[in-house]
Amino acid sequence: MEAITRASLEVIHPHEPTHYPDNGNHSPDILDFFVARNISSYCSPPAVLHDLSSDHFPVITNIGAYPIVNQAPTRLNMRR
Repeated sequence: MEAITRASLEVIHPHEPTHYPDNGNHSPDILDFFVARNISSYCSPPAVLHDLSSDHFPVITNIGAYPIVNQAPTRLNMRR
């Protein structure tokens, strides 16, 4: 977690477990999350998809941002 903080990253995660172990001695836990920079304000809250018959549930989020496209500067070909 210290490396994430030093790199100015953020962890975006659901508020419910994504893994439910078969072993009763283990607790449910969050195994699925996103690591990003400066994007959490553009994301929908992460949702756990309970559609699979598994001990592990995927997470989905929507990002409502558009990428910044940098145009390469125009170069003149003086050899023509």
